[in-house]
Amino acid sequence: GLKRLLSTPDFRRRFEVQSGEFVKELEKDPTNAYAKLLKFYAGFPEIAEYKNPETGDTILHDAVMNYLNAQPFGILEVVILIHMGASLHTKNNEGISAKDFALQGGNTIIKELVALEKPTIDDVYT
Repeated sequence: GLKRLLSTPDFRRRFEVQSGEFVKELEKDPTNAYAKLLKFYAGFPEIAEYKNPETGDTILHDAVMNYLNAQPFGILEVVILIHMGASLHTKNNEGISAKDFALQGGNTIIKELVALEKPTIDDVYT
């Protein structure tokens, strides 16, 4: 049932709309961004299992790419999603995992973070 829910266009649209609105709010007031992101993702506990039916990308793939594309909150999303159970090793349709994206991306911070396998918020700041 969860797999079917996650692959429905309605679930994807609902998450994408709410996510877009949330990011705009967070950009206006980034105070306590980690706590706000935790609260947002708590409203979508099943999202850690999400895999785009067209590309095979997981939500963790998206978070890594967000960070690599200069979205500052992407790194916090990576930590949160890993702790929610999202796998760094799930491969998309091209055979690339979120960890592969991070390692190929050229950003030292994300490379060091995914090398830890279970990073914490403290690891982000150190």
